[in-house]
Amino acid sequence: IVSEWTGTKEVVEKINKQMVSRPSVPDLESTINKYFKLSSKQREDLSQKFYKASIPFNKNRIISEFIINMGNFK
Repeated sequence: IVSEWTGTKEVVEKINKQMVSRPSVPDLESTINKYFKLSSKQREDLSQKFYKASIPFNKNRIISEFIINMGNFK
């Protein structure tokens, strides 16, 4: 579950828009309840999809790309 304000919103909403919440208590509560109303199989499937979608955002790769791109500003 992510808020509309995070950078991962774009990734999460491609998989399941219901897991993107407005950053307010009522909306977060609703999103959390939607998640826990899913079957354990559905939650596991979502977890695997979110994990696969996160692979391109590997910390070491992002840092390496940042350093390389910073070299382009010399």
